[in-house]
Amino acid sequence: MLLAGFGVAGIGIGLAETAESSLIAVNLPAELRSNAFGVLGLTQSVGDIGATVVAGVLWSAFGPQVAFGYAATWMLASVIASRVLASK
Repeated sequence: MLLAGFGVAGIGIGLAETAESSLIAVNLPAELRSNAFGVLGLTQSVGDIGATVVAGVLWSAFGPQVAFGYAATWMLASVIASRVLASK
């Protein structure tokens, strides 16, 4: 079960990061893309560090179910937000 959780999380992250990069490549002019990719990388790195720390604390304090529940909640929130934003 734990391996499946890591697998699903990895697939979700792979899809999200690919979509983010595609969004920059398609929507920004060539002269801004390099800066935008740099800002995206910085944002992802800071988010990854923060999420890893929070998930590690949750895992240590409450177990893997809570840590994966935390991650799943954020993934679901991002799916809902992308649907809401896409409809506008």
